[in-house]
Amino acid sequence: MDIMQSVYNALSNDDFIQSKVNVSRDIKYYIYPELASLSSPYIVIDETDDSLPMEYADNNPMADSYLVEVNVYTHRDRVLCKAINDRVKALMWDELGMYNTSNAKPEYDEEYQIYRRVSRYEGAFYNTKN
Repeated sequence: MDIMQSVYNALSNDDFIQSKVNVSRDIKYYIYPELASLSSPYIVIDETDDSLPMEYADNNPMADSYLVEVNVYTHRDRVLCKAINDRVKALMWDELGMYNTSNAKPEYDEEYQIYRRVSRYEGAFYNTKN
C-alpha cells in the first residue's frame, strides 16, 4: 500500500480542502515550505515510521500498521489553520480509518506570521494480493 498517496488522495479530493488549499501546488510529501515565501495554506504529509506488520495468520502478516504526520501551515490566519487541521483529522478517520494518536503544540512564527499545526495518525490496513 502507498500510504502517502492514499493520504494525498483523501485530502486532495475533499471539497473543503480544495477550497482552501491549491492542491496541486501546496500539498507535498516531505517538502517543508520556506516560511518567508509562504502566502497561502500549505500541507506536508510525512511518514514518521516504516510500516509494521501486525495480525498474523499461519505466521504471515495479514495487515500493516502505518504512522503518518500531517503538518498544516497558514499565513496570518490562526482560525483557518485550525479549520484545515480539523478537516484533515476528520478525513483521516472517515476516509482511511486512521486515528489521531498525538498532536504537537500549535506554533506561531512571529517573524513570518505563520501558524502551524501538526497531527499524527495511525492506521492498520490489510494486505491484498494481486
